Amino acid sequence: MIIAKKHDYNGKIVLAMCDANLLGKKIEEKELSVEVNKRFYGGEIITKEGLRKILSDCYIINLVGNESLELCKELGLVDGKHILKIKGISHAQILITKE
Repeated sequence: MIIAKKHDYNGKIVLAMCDANLLGKKIEEKELSVEVNKRFYGGEIITKEGLRKILSDCYIINLVGNESLELCKELGLVDGKHILKIKGISHAQILITKE
């Protein structure tokens, strides 16, 4: 299950999404860490179709979790070269360019 929350920053939508089981956790490895806090990531369950519908509104997607990454890969939003792994958990920021 994937959780997502939209944030409006000066008219640009930042989508924070994470695997539901990571919500509220801090992931650390050496000098790397990411906090999957409920204020930023805690939103509603999102499906592949739901993500596809809101993509045109998004400027940046900030994702944490292997399930979230796989969904973004399925939609062609990210490839394996741009993924940061922290304790085996995927983290990426995706800039959505408008053509």
